[in-house]
Amino acid sequence: MAPVWLDREKTAVKIIDYIHQAAAKGVQLLAFGEALLPGYPFWIERTNGAVFNSPIQKAIHAHYLENGVQIEAGHLNSICAAAKQT
Repeated sequence: MAPVWLDREKTAVKIIDYIHQAAAKGVQLLAFGEALLPGYPFWIERTNGAVFNSPIQKAIHAHYLENGVQIEAGHLNSICAAAKQT
């Protein structure tokens, strides 16, 4: 499954759909990659991501952080509920 890159909410909806599909097929163990939500920051190696004080890099990183997962904020609650429900 591919994420909706850097969109935590849309990717979470997609993950929940996959959880329900897997449950309907009798899957007992389902795993997702650790960087699936919100998507792996692959741009770093392709856009000279280590450039100091780059406005472009700052904007991309800010967007990445805004879509990052924070467990305490409840970003995984809907996914956990879907897994528990199935």
